[in-house]
Amino acid sequence: MPDPELLYQQEVSGAHDLAWLKPDDERLIYLDGTEVFENVEDICSHVTKPAGCSGHFNPDGYTRMAAFIGDDLKKAD
Repeated sequence: MPDPELLYQQEVSGAHDLAWLKPDDERLIYLDGTEVFENVEDICSHVTKPAGCSGHFNPDGYTRMAAFIGDDLKKAD
């Protein structure tokens, strides 16, 4: 699940600290959810405490993540 810090790293450097998690084993599924959000402001607007850009996702944020995962599962069929 992406968080504001990962998205910030992605914006600044084009990569984030958890990129190493992507497995070399093709049998494992890895989804990088940072692409669900356009920028730090976007992800901050989808958390429960947008002013501090913290907390869990709000219902809209979870809906976006669910749609992202659902789309990926449809592609896998």
